[in-house]
Amino acid sequence: MPPAAAPAHSAADAANVAPPASRRLTERATIRVGVYAWAVLGIVGVLFVLLFVIRRISLLVIPLGIALFPAAVLTPLALRLKRYGLRDAAVAALLVVGKLRAIAGLITVIIPIVSDEIYDGLVYGDARVTSALAVSERAFALDGFSKRYAMTGFRLGWLVAPPECVRPLQTLQQNLFISANRFVQHAGLAALREGQGTVSAMRDAYARRRDLLVGGLRDLGFDVPRLPDGAFYVFADARAFDGDSVRLAFRLLEEAGVGVTPGADFGAEGEGWLRFCYAASEATLAEALERLASALPER
Repeated sequence: MPPAAAPAHSAADAANVAPPASRRLTERATIRVGVYAWAVLGIVGVLFVLLFVIRRISLLVIPLGIALFPAAVLTPLALRLKRYGLRDAAVAALLVVGKLRAIAGLITVIIPIVSDEIYDGLVYGDARVTSALAVSERAFALDGFSKRYAMTGFRLGWLVAPPECVRPLQTLQQNLFISANRFVQHAGLAALREGQGTVSAMRDAYARRRDLLVGGLRDLGFDVPRLPDGAFYVFADARAFDGDSVRLAFRLLEEAGVGVTPGADFGAEGEGWLRFCYAASEATLAEALERLASALPER
């Protein structure tokens, strides 16, 4: 009996029949393409998240002593601490060591502390300033001669940084301004060697001016809830006269010739307040108070 004939297949059937090995290779290639596609999508998604986070980085400003204490932190924590820092910087309040350590504990190796300590040395009474270097090994501490030694405009100062950051900072400094002028460097040496007596006398003079200005402002109807711990600024509540600090500041400038800083410059929480500077003689401050008395709106 002859063998049975093989069933006939159409051309379409033949085209759909693939060897098992080829089929497995095709399935593997399809799986690889799918995995790669998901990986690419994942990487793109991560990049978008990183870009969003980077765009949300803010500047944390916290006063260290009377100085500013900035560091890059992510919102919304940065926004809360930023408002807190601007408030204390405006009123020249000292940051207690416990709070400073708590803030330093929030900072990681990736986000270091950058502490501007330019007002160190200009504090009153028993107040003491704690450097960021005392609470964090990752701190960058900046200081200079402009405030303590009244050398504004000399542009002379120094920076203490983690060891691994010193060389990159030197490269940056060399490309920006090379070095300080020779006479400025000699002036800095003279200030360090012989300027301590002058600093003490200036600090005592600032304390007298502070008391004069704060007392005069309170007599005029401003609310000054606390004496400044240092620097030479008074932050006064002016809402009894006008809740718009910018409008009131312009009025005092135009009608009394007295320049003040509107509290709105320090954020929403500073609105309705004015900042006064007492880096002037006692005679000038007394005259300014007299002018304010004639220009302030009725309460």
